[in-house]
Amino acid sequence: MRFEVPEVYRLVVQADGDGVIREARVEGEFVSRQIGTLVKTRYADPHKALYVVERLCGACSHAHTLAFAGAVERALGIRIPARAEAIRTLGAELERIQSHAFSLSEITTAARCQDLERSLWGAWQEVTAILVEISGSRIHYGLNGIGGLARDVPSAALRRARSVLASLRRSVQALRGGFERELGKSLAGLGVWSSRDGDLPGTGPNQRASGSSRDIRREEPYLLYEELPFDVPVREEGDSLARACVRLEEMIQSCGLAERILASVPAGAIQAERVDPVPDATFVGRMSVEAPRGCDRHDVTMTREGEVKEFAIRVPTEDSIVGVASALIGVREADARLVVASFDLCMSCFGGT
Repeated sequence: MRFEVPEVYRLVVQADGDGVIREARVEGEFVSRQIGTLVKTRYADPHKALYVVERLCGACSHAHTLAFAGAVERALGIRIPARAEAIRTLGAELERIQSHAFSLSEITTAARCQDLERSLWGAWQEVTAILVEISGSRIHYGLNGIGGLARDVPSAALRRARSVLASLRRSVQALRGGFERELGKSLAGLGVWSSRDGDLPGTGPNQRASGSSRDIRREEPYLLYEELPFDVPVREEGDSLARACVRLEEMIQSCGLAERILASVPAGAIQAERVDPVPDATFVGRMSVEAPRGCDRHDVTMTREGEVKEFAIRVPTEDSIVGVASALIGVREADARLVVASFDLCMSCFGGT
């Protein structure tokens, strides 16, 4: 039996006689699951819609429910408790570490750097163990609910997570030297993405590897990010090595952020006292979060009964995918896989909106 796999997009390249790519373009979008339409037509109750939104993607499911719940809460005028804010922020940083560890393991596999590959898979296993500890799940964590959290996290689980996280941070930091040295042999100068005026679309590691310092956590602070100190790693080279190194540095930053959150998670309620529209509700809400790949934006319009009337999503791959074709020009066909892997595009998100 033969199964036809629908294409989300198609990368078309033309190489010369020496195997060097001279023309590249991205064609699509051919397929979409239309999650936005599905929510407003069949799952208008935002509490039910969360289950659908979370399944947009396995690698950034927390980011999607965070953006969706935040947009609904802004539309209805709901303020979530401090404990919910802390645990939501913790989940966001742990998901960033997990996503980057997976992406970098793929890059090191393609570059045949086996020692780095093993170390990164070890980091992925460690952060996944923390996520299992606090959520009970390896991928779809189910932490977010409208008005706060879907369920509380036991204090004992947070204490155990803190001890594992300290070990994880040390193991990730130990990769720094070997990362530049080993990956540099294959990735340095390969697949450069740049802009003449320095203004690349969107945010995320790909843009920050090309000189952009934009980060939604800084530009439009949400949850605890206004009070948490952190650096935004930026490189200027714009090549495949820079994209990989930015992700590694972001993993280290996220470890520090998660440790600070775990050191002072407040006690108290995890759900707002009311999740109905407040008297002065606007019924229109937008929430942008810095997902592992960049700006993930959810826009909702609610009815006066508190149901979803309109829903739209813009995912970070929509901004980064334009860079792939540009970065492939002048690259040997044999190295194209390395360049594409370095962008860490998410076709699940891109094909879901």
